[in-house]
Amino acid sequence: MVNHLPWLMAACCAIGAFTGWFGEETALRWTPHIKYRPSRRARWVTSLLSIVLFLALALRFGFTETLPGYLFLAASGTILSRIDLKTKLLPNRIVWSAFWIGAGLLTLASGTAHSWPNLARAGLGALILFSLYLFLALISPAGLGMGDVKLAAVLGMYSAYISWGTLFVTGFLGFLLGAIVALIVAVLGQGRRHTTFPFGPSMFGGAMISILGSAKIVPFLFPLLPTGY
Repeated sequence: MVNHLPWLMAACCAIGAFTGWFGEETALRWTPHIKYRPSRRARWVTSLLSIVLFLALALRFGFTETLPGYLFLAASGTILSRIDLKTKLLPNRIVWSAFWIGAGLLTLASGTAHSWPNLARAGLGALILFSLYLFLALISPAGLGMGDVKLAAVLGMYSAYISWGTLFVTGFLGFLLGAIVALIVAVLGQGRRHTTFPFGPSMFGGAMISILGSAKIVPFLFPLLPTGY
């Protein structure tokens, strides 16, 4: 049997480097109202992060029909996190593109593998996490923006496609990472009472940890749940 893993890892490394270097600049051309452009140093950092995520996802999913969708999530989530860190904005055009292209890739994966229940769960997961963030944004608009709400639909879709437990962990870790970042900034004296923090990177980080580690995290947190929940 041919071992596809070395070739897959090499391809993911090359694609991750390419999307990390050119992806943010390309995405920003769709949003002319955002004036900043990534520096050469920022491109190197984004490329290295993309390579790490692509390799981790290749190990997580292997040479399967599911992998392309999650590689797209890693690329688009990294770009959105970078933009959010620099501008505290999550542009509608990029977020909705990530959602609809991701939905298309997951639909293709479901059709290939005949895993339609996963796709139905992904749709419900997108609605659930979107509704939760929308509720929180309405009661605390200073803490969450509508960009975070829309990003929640993307992350909920991808997380629930794997399992309900993965969806729950994604939501939990997003808020946990956000709280840790806020605490560190407060301890270091870098923030003030009304300082706002970009929440997108914490959401994306929580989703990636959950997606990559859900096979271990969910049984640890919920030992009594049936396998595959």
